Amino acid sequence: MSKMDGALRLAGQLSAQIWMPGSALPFFGLWACNKVQYSGADAMAKLMSGDIGFKPSAMYLEFYNGDIGQWQEPDVDFDGAAAYYASLGSSPNGDYLRVPLAVPASTSSGGVNYGANLLSFLAMTAGNEGVHGKPFGIGSYVVGGSIVAVPDWDDSSKDLIVTRGYLPGPLEKPMAPGEVVVRWKLAIVVDEQEGA
Repeated sequence: MSKMDGALRLAGQLSAQIWMPGSALPFFGLWACNKVQYSGADAMAKLMSGDIGFKPSAMYLEFYNGDIGQWQEPDVDFDGAAAYYASLGSSPNGDYLRVPLAVPASTSSGGVNYGANLLSFLAMTAGNEGVHGKPFGIGSYVVGGSIVAVPDWDDSSKDLIVTRGYLPGPLEKPMAPGEVVVRWKLAIVVDEQEGA
């Protein structure tokens, strides 16, 4: 058996905390896994071809209004995320926020085989209604989200969802001026593969 070229693998985790203006960034202790989407590969291909309009620049932050005990985490596959978010329009309780990253993505590297080669993304809730018009405020729970490439802020149909996941537990929107802050860590690792 001989070594073949390495396979690029993306592995991500997301977490969230409550943040109040004037306070330090909170400690993110509990993390949950996510799933990179096929559309994320499309975004990376466009980005690597020189189209910087497809760099990840936003998050979708999904929320649920009402009795959070009634919410059930949906199954997440490698595709279908755009259709899922569109379907929230007919949900009586679910919606999502489309928000820009709070700061540009940061990078760090290191570890065996670049196991600590990380992209970090940070976004926070903003506004008082979701994309589909449902109210967002006290009694709204942030449950999950996506990292998104947004080539045109005026046309969400062009968005490409890079990765999607759900938080370790829902977080209720605090009283103003507090917000829910979501941090996403995306590891970019090269795995060696055996070949003939």
